[in-house]
Amino acid sequence: MNASTASQETLAALRAELGAEPPEGLSALSDDALRHLLDSIRAQKAHQRAALDSAITQGLTVVPTLLRGAVRKILFKGG
Repeated sequence: MNASTASQETLAALRAELGAEPPEGLSALSDDALRHLLDSIRAQKAHQRAALDSAITQGLTVVPTLLRGAVRKILFKGG
């Protein structure tokens, strides 16, 4: 696999992660830089998910314990 192919694959992974076309200027970056960007985006998304889950759990503490599961299902469609 040559560097261009690796960069194209990394750009495709970045496109999938973003759910949209990445800015054109990113194609000028090296594959290592693109991979670093992709890893950073994935790490930030994981951090954001964890923070949101924590906030939801903390917010549900005002709901009586026996009702939390049902309330979570109602609010988050089965979550």
